Amino acid sequence: MTWLNGFRLVLGTTEIDARRFGRALLTAVVLLCVGERGKSLARRSRQAVRSGAAGRSAAAEWSGEAG
Repeated sequence: MTWLNGFRLVLGTTEIDARRFGRALLTAVVLLCVGERGKSLARRSRQAVRSGAAGRSAAAEWSGEAG
């Protein structure tokens, strides 16, 4: 591919084999999954805190201990 050789020349990159490409792709996918899992856990934790605070506040109002 002629245009690809131009990119290699301009960017100073080299050819990689399928094994290295696969390793790089796998690393990217794993990092993406770890990040998404972290966001999911943070979202779940934040929702638990909100629902817990809302439950305590409603219970305090019900018992007359608001504030």
